[in-house]
Amino acid sequence: MSLPYVNIHTHSNVCRYKTNSISVLNYSITDLSLPPTEPFSVGLHPWDVNEKWERDVVKAVTPYATLLECIAIGEIGLDYSRDISIPLQKSVFEKQLELASNYRMPVVLHVVKAYHDILRYQKSAQTTWILHAFKVNESYVKSFMHYDTYFSLGIREIIIAAQKGLLSAIPLNRLFLETDDSAHTIDEVYDCYISHSGHPLELVKKCIFANYCKVFNIE
Repeated sequence: MSLPYVNIHTHSNVCRYKTNSISVLNYSITDLSLPPTEPFSVGLHPWDVNEKWERDVVKAVTPYATLLECIAIGEIGLDYSRDISIPLQKSVFEKQLELASNYRMPVVLHVVKAYHDILRYQKSAQTTWILHAFKVNESYVKSFMHYDTYFSLGIREIIIAAQKGLLSAIPLNRLFLETDDSAHTIDEVYDCYISHSGHPLELVKKCIFANYCKVFNIE
């Protein structure tokens, strides 16, 4: 049996059944539906940050973080393109980072115009970080490579990186692929990556599956 496609971050469980795949479904604490029964991440997105969540975020996330199916905290992070107080974003982010550390869980990160600050947090982080929808920047790749950090790309990020000649900046042992909130299936994302990188499909699947097993302690 061939290795599965790994979809490290998705907002839809529709793509889960399109092919032989493992998906990590994003679940927000603002979602009123029942938590997933498949592997999922949970957290408060920086777009949803406000004073109430600054007080209550740990209390809200904890019940989901203790579920067996919850394997990561996220997506959380900093987004400086939004008209949301930066000190407030940082406060909520720090509380969720501490929660991830307490539960020894990897973190799925949303970062926009804030990589310089995220890098400062990474220097003292005690858990694995996955930078989702990472817009490839060679300087930041080199900086984050000093830490336990992985880079996840969707089709848009793959194409932009390839156009700039930067796709090879991310080594396969630090790579994840994702569908995020797009309508693409994960095999389409893999096809896009291999067409631009030149790597054979089975090698990419082998390396990303190995990354998944390492990050989530799967033997």
